[in-house]
Amino acid sequence: MHKGFIILLFSLLTVQFSSAQQVTVMKDSINKMIQDAGRDVGIVNPNEALMKGQKALDLAYQVNDIELIAKAYNVIGMNYIEIADYSKAEQIYFKAIRLIQPTKLIKLKCWLHNNLAILYGDKKGDFSAALVHYLKSLEYAIETQDEYEILFSNINIATCYFNLSKYEEGLVHLNKADQLIDAINQDSARLTINSLYADYYFAKKNYPQAELFYKKALSYVNDDLFDDFNIHYNMELYDDIAAFYNAIGKDKLGYEYLKKHLYYKDLYNEKLLSHSVAQANSMFDITEYERKLSEIENERNQQNKVIYFTTISTILLSLLIVTLLVFSYYLFKNNKYKLQANKDLEAINEELKLANLKAQESSNAKSNFISNISHELRTPLYAVVGLSKIIEDDNDTLKDNIYMKSLKFSASYLLNLINDVLQIHKIELSEIKIESTPINLRTEINSIVGSLQYLSESNSNEVHVKIADEFPEFIKVDKLKMSQIIFNLASNALKFTKNGQVSLQFDYQEKNSKMFYMIMRIKDNGVGISSKDIDLIFEKFSQVQNISSDYQGTGLGLTIVKELVDLMGGDIKVRSELNVGSEFIVHLPVYFALENETIFLQEHNSEEELIQTKILVIENNSINQLVTARLLSNFGYENQVVDSGYQALDLLKIETFDMILTDINMPEMDGFQTSNQIRSMGIDIPIIAITAYNKEEIEQEFLQSSIDDVLTKPFNVEDLHAMIAKHKNKQKALN
Repeated sequence: MHKGFIILLFSLLTVQFSSAQQVTVMKDSINKMIQDAGRDVGIVNPNEALMKGQKALDLAYQVNDIELIAKAYNVIGMNYIEIADYSKAEQIYFKAIRLIQPTKLIKLKCWLHNNLAILYGDKKGDFSAALVHYLKSLEYAIETQDEYEILFSNINIATCYFNLSKYEEGLVHLNKADQLIDAINQDSARLTINSLYADYYFAKKNYPQAELFYKKALSYVNDDLFDDFNIHYNMELYDDIAAFYNAIGKDKLGYEYLKKHLYYKDLYNEKLLSHSVAQANSMFDITEYERKLSEIENERNQQNKVIYFTTISTILLSLLIVTLLVFSYYLFKNNKYKLQANKDLEAINEELKLANLKAQESSNAKSNFISNISHELRTPLYAVVGLSKIIEDDNDTLKDNIYMKSLKFSASYLLNLINDVLQIHKIELSEIKIESTPINLRTEINSIVGSLQYLSESNSNEVHVKIADEFPEFIKVDKLKMSQIIFNLASNALKFTKNGQVSLQFDYQEKNSKMFYMIMRIKDNGVGISSKDIDLIFEKFSQVQNISSDYQGTGLGLTIVKELVDLMGGDIKVRSELNVGSEFIVHLPVYFALENETIFLQEHNSEEELIQTKILVIENNSINQLVTARLLSNFGYENQVVDSGYQALDLLKIETFDMILTDINMPEMDGFQTSNQIRSMGIDIPIIAITAYNKEEIEQEFLQSSIDDVLTKPFNVEDLHAMIAKHKNKQKALN
């Protein structure tokens, strides 16, 4: 059953080569030569096809036109397929594919992959290899929106699947082809589609339906037309129908169609065997060899030119150096008294360099210390947060327990302190970057308010949140920095207020069609700030002197808020009165999130689909293994834990997973190396890094790796669930 594979090969011969740009007469001549060679292939005239193809190739190399070179290779490869020199055809097509891979010649890529698939499937019978290239051809056909290419790609893919006995997969593509046939309106395509439907029902033992479609296919047969296309289609169809009738016991009918098949097969073989290709084949090999020698000679000439100019440059540079030395000696003799001053200046300069080097080393050491200590703090903190969540989930009575709330708040407070120290350090080094991503504001606000519940209850405060109705569901903003601004302002309000009210209000002020201002008002009726201290509150490590020691902190929170607001292009104002309360008003420019940017944030998976997700966890810390595995299990995810990247690679050879969660800082093979090794195995499932490093700290390594996303430890458990759902949605949309 090879009927589908040959269709696109021949149909390509009729495609007209065109260009939107003005081309030279020589390029037009090459195009014409390639078209003529294609027609010679179509009428099984290999001598002419090879000679014209190799001549077009030589001229294409002379004008250095990659598109024409690839087209010439394509028609030469088609000819080698026709004369059954499959090894040479394979070499030609791979050479052409490598040549145009970096280019945007999408239609050419479609042709080359299609014809390589024809080689594997129709000629070698390797339908698995053929399927890979037909699917690639279809991908490019869809990109060009060419219905003709899409139709025949789907026919070829359906044929491949049928030959692999994967009839249901093939039926999907056959149905797609059937939907396009009216737009193309080609009898040969209708014949093939109906014949494939007949093959499908024949395989499913639905003989009445199979016979119906074979008869439909026969209605498009033209026994009076003896061109190569018609001969091939009739030969294949009559063979299939003969096999069908013999299989269902109608041997007489089977014999009649077998005679017709043999008649057309003899015609096809006569055409194929009537031409000799030895001379043209040799000519192509010789010409190709001469072209390679010419290329080597050109490269050698170019190298000689480089050596020549390098030698001249060296001589001129030497003369310049000698001139400078003579001039320097003259200056030395006439300015000897300045030598000591220069030595003194050099000594001072060396001291300054040394001092600068020490300062740089000190700064680097400070940066490394802060980064390392934050990483070391986050790792056990992840265990504290995770274990407290697990204990709380296992014991419903602990949800309102004062000790459990204290533990969770302390962990949250410590994490915020670590983030504050890191943030102020990065601000000092000017290493802060804005990374806007789509978020759901209401979800983020609820998460922040939830983390402050203990502080609110411990000071007997009521928290009120109001978000304007016209506020869009999704916005595009730097989530981490916005959350840090809101958290620091809200925690300050709760800390300096007792038995009072704290309100978080979010209003909307439109600017243009792409962005708007988010106006945040965080208001309390706490101790307030005197007018003389308001100008001091944004200074680093500053504390208002008249505040009780109960309220003392690091003095970094408002400094970071001010720096982040400025960095994000916003502004912040303060209204406060001692013993009355304070109000912080922040204007932040944010962007509307586009629909295609938020599709992965929206719920598209049922809980059942998510629960069926099988996750591989790569983590070398035994406590973190316990925490991550249990958190995943609590959500209903099936998961398996390994200690290292090497164990993960071994496991992935024998088991399949839907997603991978990996640590970064692991011995022997870190998370980045592990992800690259996984991709090299052809595995394209989502890989999420769960690490104690802040994403900005590993930005370069992240961009160069195969990791899809980063979640920083410790994290809100719901954030883990949301990230898994996000990537499941993304996979679902792409599939």
